[in-house]
Amino acid sequence: MKKRQAFLLIMLCVSLSGCQLSTFLPRASEPRNSAIVSVLGVEGLEYDLVRVYAMSQNRNEMEAVTMMAQEDSISHAIQKTRDEGPNTASYAHVEHLMLEEGSAKEQLDKLLSMSFQNGEQSIESKLWLLKDGEMQDLFENHKNLANQLDSLKTGAKAGTSLPDMSLRQVASRLFDDGTVVLPALRWENEQLSFQSYAVFQDGKEVVYLEDEVARSYAIFQNDMYHWLEDVSTKDGSLAVSMRRKKLRVQPQFEENILKGLTIFCNLEASLPEEWEMDAHEELKQSIETQLENEILHAVNTWQLEGVDVVNLRRKAGMGEPYSWTEIENQWEKAFSSLQCEVDVKVNLKHFF
Repeated sequence: MKKRQAFLLIMLCVSLSGCQLSTFLPRASEPRNSAIVSVLGVEGLEYDLVRVYAMSQNRNEMEAVTMMAQEDSISHAIQKTRDEGPNTASYAHVEHLMLEEGSAKEQLDKLLSMSFQNGEQSIESKLWLLKDGEMQDLFENHKNLANQLDSLKTGAKAGTSLPDMSLRQVASRLFDDGTVVLPALRWENEQLSFQSYAVFQDGKEVVYLEDEVARSYAIFQNDMYHWLEDVSTKDGSLAVSMRRKKLRVQPQFEENILKGLTIFCNLEASLPEEWEMDAHEELKQSIETQLENEILHAVNTWQLEGVDVVNLRRKAGMGEPYSWTEIENQWEKAFSSLQCEVDVKVNLKHFF
């Protein structure tokens, strides 16, 4: 009875003083909005610190939310975005991962390790490299980053698109031959654009593939790759849609010494409707010559860099299986001085 009276007295005092009961009772935590992260950026800093940028996607007329955290590891920084601020971040559906050029090689290994150990992080997230521009400025000022990355992935400029690279594919390539190629972007004047492709191989410095060298890489790597080629003719340039059908690398030996490579490539080209049928042979020869020169230039570039970007070693072994051991044993010393020839055959088939 006395306890009840004491309680009523307290209530009366509270009401008379104008105070609310919540002043005396424990506060429940403030409700926090959930932000589903679609783009994650990782940037290495001094003193082994890491900064992450997380952006939710701007969909259904909802403003994109950007979060930033700095810690001693990627996982700790991500956890910080969950624990602090008005929004709690969910990383179960990250579509795109972006690395900053200066720390990309170091952070790539850490990102792979974290992603495969953390069941929440999707291993199908697509990887990008920010080559030019400040990552903080990009995440703070680009309001629809995920949609633009989707657009760059599926509708890149003619002659520059490559199959995208997910975390799972990166891990597979690193385990397979130690080579990974990522699209490199430029952020300038509040515009994000494709610049080149960045090659990571066995911890060596990054090599960049641009223009026809990037296109040649795509021809080597993907049967289903489509692109538009500006072909020079006597009447000017012509845009031709092309697709690789077959590629074979044949090693050349002299007395069991690896001396060269012959690269055979078959492609299918689709012509515009206005092209005259009686000019097919001229166009066919023009395309074959142009692509032979481009592919040879790309291979010679990789030889000068000392980087077997497209794994010609393995392709040569598949072209001559009985000489696999000789190729493996001689490749490292012979690669940069191999005499290479390219033979391209084009089938003019469809119209578009």
